[in-house]
Amino acid sequence: MEREENKLFKFATKELSQDAFICWCINWINYKEEVKGKKNKEKLYEMSKNILDKILENTKINSFNIDKVNIIRQFENIDITLIITTKTLEQYIVIIEDKVCGSLSNYQRKDLYVSKLIKALEDNEEKQNLLSLVEFNKNNIIPVLWKTSKWKERKEDLQKELNKNTGKNVVCINGNDTLELLKDYIQCSEIIEDFYMCLQEYLRINNQLPEDDYCINKIVENERIVEGTTFSKNYYAYNCFANLIGRKYDEKKHPRTGGIVLNKLSKRIVDENILNKSKNLKNKNNGTNIIAVDTIRFFTFKTSYKNYLSKDNKIWSEQLEQKVVDKGELYTNLRYIFLFARKLNAFRKEQYEFLGLYKLVRYDEKENMRLWEKCELSNNTVPLNEDEIIKTIKKLEKE
Repeated sequence: MEREENKLFKFATKELSQDAFICWCINWINYKEEVKGKKNKEKLYEMSKNILDKILENTKINSFNIDKVNIIRQFENIDITLIITTKTLEQYIVIIEDKVCGSLSNYQRKDLYVSKLIKALEDNEEKQNLLSLVEFNKNNIIPVLWKTSKWKERKEDLQKELNKNTGKNVVCINGNDTLELLKDYIQCSEIIEDFYMCLQEYLRINNQLPEDDYCINKIVENERIVEGTTFSKNYYAYNCFANLIGRKYDEKKHPRTGGIVLNKLSKRIVDENILNKSKNLKNKNNGTNIIAVDTIRFFTFKTSYKNYLSKDNKIWSEQLEQKVVDKGELYTNLRYIFLFARKLNAFRKEQYEFLGLYKLVRYDEKENMRLWEKCELSNNTVPLNEDEIIKTIKKLEKE
C-alpha cells in the first residue's frame, strides 16, 4: 500500500470538519485591527470579506458595511448561523446549510430551515439574546446552500427551486465557487492550501472541474505537456495527443485497455533511421510501433502485467506472465512511451497523472521483464510537436 499523502482534509472529510473550516474563514472578518501589519493575516481578512460579499450578493449591503459577525454552530439544527451587524446597527441572519457528499432532504429542499428559524425566534426574546439579536427582522434572513461535492443537478435549476420554496433569494455555492473564493489565498495559510488541494482533487476525479477541456485545448494548442498534469478520465489524457493520434475521444468512444501507437510518428522515426542499433534491444518482429502513449496501472489489479515505479518516477519496470511472452508481446518494437500513471487517490478512485517520456533501456528474457527509464527534459516539459519530438529522440539516442 502506498503511503497516504499527509493532508488534513483527506482525513477530515465530514461535514463538521467543513463547517469548522467555513467558520474559520469567515471569522477573520472580526480581526481587522489584529491583522494590521501582518501580510498573510491581512490577506486572510481580505478573504473573509470576499466570502461574505458572495453570501451578501443578493442584498443591499456588502462587506464594507459590516461591523462584526457572530458565528453560531448547530442552532436549531442549522449547520452555521451568522449574525451580521452593520455599522448602522442593522442585522442580517445568514443560515448556511453545509453539504459535503449528502443531498438535501425533502424537508430541507422545501424550506431550507427558513420557517423553522422564524418560528424559533419570533416572539422569543431568550433565543434572540442567545444570537445577540437586537431586533429580529424575518425579512433579513439570507439562506445559503454550500455544497462542495458533486451536484446531481444544475446549480441554477436548484437555486430557482429553492427561491420559490423559501420565498427568499437563496445563495448557492458549489465546489468550483469555493475554489474561486480561496484561490488567491492558498499561499497565506497551510490550512487553506490543504483544503483547496483536497477539494480540487476531489472535483477533478469526479469530473467537476470546468477547466479539463480548457487545459486539454491549451496543451494541444501549445504542443507541450508538463509532467504532473493530471486528469480524471483516460480519454482526457489521450486527447492531449490528438494532433499525433489524428483524432479525439469522448466518454462513449475511447480505448478501454492498452495504449495507442503513434503510427505516423513511428513511421517517421523508422524512415529517418533515428534509433540506435543497440544489440541489447534487438527486436523479434518487423512492426513499426516505435512510440506510443499509454495509461499504466500502478496499484494492485488482476492483470498479466505487473508494473513497478520507483519513488522518484525515474525507473519503470513491467513483468509479464509467460503466456503473454509466448504471444510475442515482450519483444515489440516499442522504444518510447508517453506515460500516464493510473493511480488510486485518497478517495479510492483512479486518476491519470502524466509522468513523462520513457525510453526502453533493456529487456530481460529470463525474467520476462522490460525496463524503462524516464527521459530528463528541460523544465519537466515534454514536446508534442512532431518535429520537436524527432529532435528530442535524436538527442536521446546519441546519449
